[in-house]
Amino acid sequence: LWEKVFNSIDKSTVEDATTTNYGDFLANALDKIKDQFKDDELKSLKEDVEEIKKLEDELQPLVDSWRASNPNITAFWWNVDNAVKTTIKMNIPTEVNGIKFLCRSGMFFINLPSGRTLSYVKPRIGENRFGGESVTYEGVGSTKKWERIESYGPKFVENIVQAVSRDLLCFAMRNLSHCFICGHVHDELIIECSQDVDYKSICNVMSRSPDWMPDILIRGDGYETNFYKKD
Repeated sequence: LWEKVFNSIDKSTVEDATTTNYGDFLANALDKIKDQFKDDELKSLKEDVEEIKKLEDELQPLVDSWRASNPNITAFWWNVDNAVKTTIKMNIPTEVNGIKFLCRSGMFFINLPSGRTLSYVKPRIGENRFGGESVTYEGVGSTKKWERIESYGPKFVENIVQAVSRDLLCFAMRNLSHCFICGHVHDELIIECSQDVDYKSICNVMSRSPDWMPDILIRGDGYETNFYKKD
């Protein structure tokens, strides 16, 4: 039954599921195709929706508590949000905690500490569904088509964190270029070596901080195995 509901959802509205109560999102999707179900099927689906709404309501205090316990992170979200909007609206460079933002030739750029750049096509300031300011840019969206994508501070921070994490992994890979790196998965390196190699020495190399981010605290960890597995 739920497969029919999911298949009916307009892919361009998928982002709404991350900013509203998921139960309300599903209830709206179900309401649009309710005539396709028998009475008992619809009743069962609605009961599922109510359970999901209750779970969402129970989770919100946990979200609020986490945000209250991490004020520096939430402040960074909205400092980035303000910097991005200022750069796009006024076409002036801004900076937050060493992360630089600028617009040039119809593109929006985020300059990372490593010197690498994230690029966003044709940025604009618009209005989101809540009536507030929204940043949009062109790219491949959830529909797998070229379209305008909406973003805001926390999402840009997610992009920055993932990009910096990638740069840190690449820094470790360069330092371990003398090893046979046969693969990498997210933040892991897979290295084939002789059994007399001490993996702790490899972990020490992975714990080094790059010159472009000398104060970051990194701790490498690892394990030995005859075949790849999750530790």
